Amino acid sequence: MHATLLTLRRQPERQKRANWRLGLPTVMLTAVGLIAVSSARAPIAAASTAGDAAVAQVNEAGYIDFLNTWLYTHLEDDRGLYGEEHDLARDNIETLFQGFGLPVSLHSGSYPGGTYYNVVATMTGMTHPDQIYIVGAHYDSAGTPGADAGASGVALLLEAARILAPYDATFTIRFIAFDRTIQELAGSTAYAQDHAGDDILGMIMADSIGYDTDTNHARIHGTAASSYITSGLADAITSYGDGLTCTVGAPLYSYDHWPFEDVGFRACLLIEGEAAFNPHRGWDSDAFETPDYLDPAYAVKMIRSVVGFLVDHAEINVEEFVYPDGRPIFIAPEGGTLMRVWVRSLDGLDPQPGTGLLHYDAGAGFETVAMDVVSENVYDAVFPSTDCGVELQYYVSAEAVGGGVFTDPPDAPATVFSVTAADDLVTLFEDDCETDTGWTIGDVDDDATAGIWNRADPEGTQNPYGRVAQPEDDHTPDPGIECWATDGRAGSIYQEWDVDGGRTTLLSPTLDLLAADDPVISYHRWYSNDTGAASGSDLFRVDISNDGGQVWQNVETVGPSGPGTSGGWIYHQFKVADFVTPTQQTILRFIASDEGANSLVEAAVDDFKVFAFGCDADCPQPADGDMNGDGNANGADIQGFVAGFLGTPSSDDLCHGDFTDDDLINEDDIAGFVAVLLAP
Repeated sequence: MHATLLTLRRQPERQKRANWRLGLPTVMLTAVGLIAVSSARAPIAAASTAGDAAVAQVNEAGYIDFLNTWLYTHLEDDRGLYGEEHDLARDNIETLFQGFGLPVSLHSGSYPGGTYYNVVATMTGMTHPDQIYIVGAHYDSAGTPGADAGASGVALLLEAARILAPYDATFTIRFIAFDRTIQELAGSTAYAQDHAGDDILGMIMADSIGYDTDTNHARIHGTAASSYITSGLADAITSYGDGLTCTVGAPLYSYDHWPFEDVGFRACLLIEGEAAFNPHRGWDSDAFETPDYLDPAYAVKMIRSVVGFLVDHAEINVEEFVYPDGRPIFIAPEGGTLMRVWVRSLDGLDPQPGTGLLHYDAGAGFETVAMDVVSENVYDAVFPSTDCGVELQYYVSAEAVGGGVFTDPPDAPATVFSVTAADDLVTLFEDDCETDTGWTIGDVDDDATAGIWNRADPEGTQNPYGRVAQPEDDHTPDPGIECWATDGRAGSIYQEWDVDGGRTTLLSPTLDLLAADDPVISYHRWYSNDTGAASGSDLFRVDISNDGGQVWQNVETVGPSGPGTSGGWIYHQFKVADFVTPTQQTILRFIASDEGANSLVEAAVDDFKVFAFGCDADCPQPADGDMNGDGNANGADIQGFVAGFLGTPSSDDLCHGDFTDDDLINEDDIAGFVAVLLAP
């Protein structure tokens, strides 16, 4: 422990207000002893690809601009209780959040002297909107410019929101700029108490993150109950902080994370390692232009750490190319099928508007066409005409501002997407799992002691980190109820009925695909694994066999960590022939496993479907009345025409009996049919 040196002298009132927030006596503290506390930590997680792509976008110049231009951090500026710049800073923060495309609300509270407002920007989760991560900072000051003490954390909020707002997150993120921190944490206390019933998974408070004396060190403070959030942030600093180091320190109770801990949420403080030695903190010299004071490069490392944490924990999909309506399952042979493409970011660089291209190969080599511009960096790719049944390969590309061409898939044309030209989809087998259609449970290698597959109305439960482990509802739209799940019962927060002790297998009915024309299998799957203690064997596997289960080929393997391992229904489809030859004994198996003692693994399957791409026959124009296909239109065709008239005609019947070309055989077609029967 460092020696503690106290120097007593009279202080202005604003310095006293600043000191109580540090948990310090109202004396001038020139050195502070730090006590490090140890806590059980999961192994440090490696940086994710998505995290790396996001933190690469942290911009030092942008951070400086927030401090210099928007947050009133200059000499003579005052964001204090009665400061002239207080409300101006608040309004700027609201305007900037809105400019990033985030909905903003003002959370109000009362304090002697009037009403105050916390500025709340929300990035709503796509899968779990009610489960929330919060990043906070405070925009008020102790009657000073507060460039470091307050504004540096707000600039972190703004830069993180700027980067992440265009993307989709699994969980909701709230960026909150608190007011009245100097007045006994009034703003954060009111917010935490008003939202005590929310499902807040974790909160990070960023306060004073811009001052460093070349120590390259940060401190994290939180109670033992918040070890999930403190250790997660420490891991993010290691993974994304560009050499930044950190100490997880003893709890502090005078910062805006504490009201959240006080009502039972996991929260922590992120603060510069040298905060207690900052000679300008709490003084009028805590200003943007004070020489040799703020260190933007150091602040960038703090921002990178928080952005990386949010990407990995809120599961933000940082993709360069996004398909809002999905990629097409099949395309029309006559051409014209549209695919919406949104180019959001190219390896951290801004995309050059108007450069989107579609590259496609229908068998004669790749051709390139410009995509139609919908709005800036939003395009419609228009697929060409292609013979029915042909599999077309394709990829898209765009240029970055300043140069460089980027593709999706990233290594195209070595890897490409594919889609089949077809007139329609022919369903061969469909199971919404509401009734038993012949699925079986168990395989010779199964050894799980709990969490065995069953068909049930699942009861949603949480894993130890507060995330949904087992779904509350199946995937089938109302009135769907049941799905296949790894034991649908609900237990405690550490659910007793999750997969334990090994693997459990779910086997599909045997599928007769011998006569099917290039069949495709699709399903929705759910997989959740708390990866903190997961072994490499804690996987979710999907295999296929064409000999009744003697030999298996792997279709996909998910886990133990990464995308698709934290719940949520995910669609997957594949062509059977890409893995095995379709036969009368085709079968799938879904394997969930927990080989470790502490992992919490849940899996589910719903809405299983087998289909083929259909190609309509070349129909005579106009129809010729040859309903039985013998090459003649005569009395032998009357029965077929009447059957089509009274029932649902097949595509082949429509070819020959739909004389009015309205996809029906009805009274309007009688005259045409009679005419061809009577023709010489």
